[in-house]
Amino acid sequence: MGFMGSNQSTGARAAVNTMDILGDEDLFELLLASSASDLGELASKLTGGGRGRMAMHTAVKKLISESTLRGIYTPETIRIMINELQRFGGNTIFNSIQDKGVSYAKIVKDVLKHLGEAVDESASTHALELAVVNARLSRHWPRLSDAEKQEYFSALDVRRTIPCELSDLQEVVLLGGHTAASIAQRLARLKYAPPPSSGMASIAAISATVIPTLAILVAAGAAFRITIPCVLQIAYMRQKKATGALSFGGETNHELVGASDGDSIGSANDSPQGSTQPDLVLRNDLKPIVSILALSHPDSIEAQKLVAIDVPGIDRLAPLIQGLPSLAVGSELGTNRYVKVLVNGPLASAADGDGLRGFVRGSDGRLVEQARFYEDNHLANLTSGALLFQIASVALAQKHLADINQKLRDIKEGIERIHDFQINKRKSAIVGKLDYLRQVAPAILDGEMSLHVRQALEDCELALGAVQGHIRADLTSTVVELRTFRDPGKLGGNGLTAALKERQTRFEELAEQWLLCLAARGIACRLVCCYPNERKLVRQRSNNLKQIADDMLGVDGLVKQFTGATAKRGKELDGHFYSSSVETHANHERLRLWEIDYLKKFERNAHASMAQLDGMLRDNLEPVALVLEMQHDKIVRVMSG
Repeated sequence: MGFMGSNQSTGARAAVNTMDILGDEDLFELLLASSASDLGELASKLTGGGRGRMAMHTAVKKLISESTLRGIYTPETIRIMINELQRFGGNTIFNSIQDKGVSYAKIVKDVLKHLGEAVDESASTHALELAVVNARLSRHWPRLSDAEKQEYFSALDVRRTIPCELSDLQEVVLLGGHTAASIAQRLARLKYAPPPSSGMASIAAISATVIPTLAILVAAGAAFRITIPCVLQIAYMRQKKATGALSFGGETNHELVGASDGDSIGSANDSPQGSTQPDLVLRNDLKPIVSILALSHPDSIEAQKLVAIDVPGIDRLAPLIQGLPSLAVGSELGTNRYVKVLVNGPLASAADGDGLRGFVRGSDGRLVEQARFYEDNHLANLTSGALLFQIASVALAQKHLADINQKLRDIKEGIERIHDFQINKRKSAIVGKLDYLRQVAPAILDGEMSLHVRQALEDCELALGAVQGHIRADLTSTVVELRTFRDPGKLGGNGLTAALKERQTRFEELAEQWLLCLAARGIACRLVCCYPNERKLVRQRSNNLKQIADDMLGVDGLVKQFTGATAKRGKELDGHFYSSSVETHANHERLRLWEIDYLKKFERNAHASMAQLDGMLRDNLEPVALVLEMQHDKIVRVMSG
């Protein structure tokens, strides 16, 4: 029985109306394509370095802070950030009453006017952003020392003559590109303190009977402390995008997906111009025992990514390999060649009991029996007919030991990340078993099969299974409690959001404990596989672990139950009369952010643990693949993928 992951986003609610951003879709697309670090800078300017602003909704501040902490800005979060900027631009104190704002184009024009510059109404917003950069630079220039001014000049292309005047620098800024981006970034990092008498042109018509004039001016000044650095940051981000992200680091606000590393060594792609059929086969009458073929294009196998291993006795394979004409090993001076060796199982005698049967590929491409290989003759260099299999077994053990040690390190780090891990003595139980597995794994993989260690592995499975069962019971209780707890905040959605996020945190802690148990049980299962006559038990145990994973990750699993219950309770946020539109959107996105960030990582790690176990068990049943790097007639490196 296989297990299924929830490959779809469950979301805090099934369908939402996106945040209204007054038609600023161009700005939205720019921010959506920007890096998480650049969005973090913009978020810091909006929230006053994470402290929040007087008129900023608590839910919005928490959403932006959580997004910054996780380094993830969802499309809806970006829309909420734009909405917040628009509200500041429209004078936050006044518009917080009506939950309105002004377009970004209006903000840029008001900022330019505030900085004492005329506005060309026919110019694009992009051009006006550059004008803002120049206006802010002009205001800041007199405060700079000569050395600081030279730092601004250093943003110019090195092929240009360094100018001596501010006007020369501003002329280049208006052209956009790298210089404009660099200077905008510098200016955006500065705090802006508007003159006491400053006020926004867009609010001049507001009646003094609604808000006293002094309050309007104070609010406008506070708004400019935000809007000017934000416009400069956006100008930098736009010019950075125009010049190419690689000039500024190249990171993005998206989860990177690496290329697949599951391609087998020596696949058909390794030698596109040559045969992928073996050049030498040693077999008994039932099946091939050893297959050897040359890899005609060593660069394509990406040998540098393979694991180099130390295999005693590997040099004794060289005479057998170099005698094959089709391999032409070492024929080119200074050129290393690569050979793939597949070992299917222990070398055994031919069916008639008279040695092994050897086949070499002839000029017509057919395998022709050349000779029988005898222990005391042609295979003398191998010491014994079983050496090839022993070599392959050592290679496999080294590879698996490296995988297991890395997994044990990952589990140890996972335990250290869990703070609330004292329930039912779970931490000590898991840590103790992991320490034992780390101790016995090298000996078992090296062939030491003591009976008392075998019993200890069984004890590990029983203990870890019991702990995981307790964890599952707690996860189920968390789902039930999530469905039934009473809404603590009837006058607003912040209380309900806090309660739901508290359940998310609790579920996360339990899920991490569950995952640690699954990974540890997988390692114990792999070690049991080394013992003879345990294949049936290992297969059953592996299937049981897959069922446990499916119970958690499948379409009806606990993860799906939890996210479904969260989505259902999240719909109650829409019914809170005293929550503004932006608060409701922010609270929904806070719940969804946890699913996007944590749950995706959790599911990926759980799938990886099961895939690793499957891979190691499959390795025991399938041919062991080695890649030998040969120089002249010597084997200089052995690799295992």
